[in-house]
Amino acid sequence: MTIENKYGDYIVKRYVEDRVGSPTIAKEIGCHHVSILEILEKRGVSRRSSSDYKHKHSKETREKISKNNACYWKGRTKRIKVNCEYCGKEIERVPSEIKRGKYFFCSREHKDIYQKGENHPNWNNGSSFEPYCILFSNEFKERVREFWGRKCVMSGITEEEHGSKLSVHHVSYDKETCCNITPPLFIPVTKGWNAKFNENREYWEEYLTNYIMIWFDGECYLPKEDIL
Repeated sequence: MTIENKYGDYIVKRYVEDRVGSPTIAKEIGCHHVSILEILEKRGVSRRSSSDYKHKHSKETREKISKNNACYWKGRTKRIKVNCEYCGKEIERVPSEIKRGKYFFCSREHKDIYQKGENHPNWNNGSSFEPYCILFSNEFKERVREFWGRKCVMSGITEEEHGSKLSVHHVSYDKETCCNITPPLFIPVTKGWNAKFNENREYWEEYLTNYIMIWFDGECYLPKEDIL
């Protein structure tokens, strides 16, 4: 008996009526979340987009959002004074940045100047000057795109409709994500949406973090072996 024949009705009920994310359902019945999405598609159930996140939440969901916010944003309003490593200017940073960082800068320009060559934390005899974490590779981006069905999370536009590969957005805006303790949260979006995320960053970071943590249990990319 196939997973669809055995659990099809249960999957639809959990996803549509109980509004449970596909990763959670997959864990409940012991399969991969992509299989859940395929079964839902066969049964004519549309995949939830970020716009569905705006519905009126139940008390349980609101409590979950509140708890998630409390954990994620704890300490982010507090500021600690440090000095720019390049020019010595006094600047302020939140505790989480202090915990994971060793050097701090007052501007991107000063950071780029200081971290050229041997001063760069990922220095490897000059093999790469990429500003992103070295683990944020093309292969990793493909795993993110595959997880989300190669559709823009915000608009639902497919890569075919977009005319090119979707951009992979860092929800935390931290380019060192994957190389530090920042939660690795990513979504594929159109170029237009990727540009829009540069406005009101704190709002989008909180909004998308909640969306991924609540609906997808913090999962947003496929394991490496799943796309080999």
